[in-house]
This record gives sequence, C-alpha cells and structure tokens, in this order.
Amino acid sequence: MVKKIKARYEGGKLIIPDGSEAPPDGSEVIVVFRTDGQAGEGDDELYGRWADKFPEGFDVEKELREIRSGWKKKLDDVVG
Repeated sequence: MVKKIKARYEGGKLIIPDGSEAPPDGSEVIVVFRTDGQAGEGDDELYGRWADKFPEGFDVEKELREIRSGWKKKLDDVVG
C-alpha cells in the first residue's frame, strides 16, 4: 500500500506535522521534492503540465474510454 502525506524537510529531518500520518519506525519511504523552489503537489498538477501536449479538441476522456473498452473486450474473450 502507498500513502501520500505532506512533510517538511528541516534541519536534516523530515517533519510530519500530523504525527498520526507518520509511518511506523523502520518503514521504507520514497521522498519526492521540487528542486526549483516552487510550491506544489507534484502529480496534482499533471493536468496543467500536459494541457498543451495534445492537439486542440483532442478528447482525452473519449480516447481513454475506447482503450478501456478494448481491454474489456479482450478480457471477455479470454475469460469467456
């Protein structure tokens, strides 16, 4: 299981404001941080990052539905 929490790096330590969110001692954690000094949540901003990567009028939701439909069809063929 993966859990996302906010923490602050200060004085060589990660500070987790809400102690109840802290992982148990000995847990392996992955830390993602920004090097450009900008505030942000990282993956919460993906829509804005990718907005200009597709042609105008491209319907991402429609394309994803078609892909998902194809997967479901193949799964039905396999499972029966």
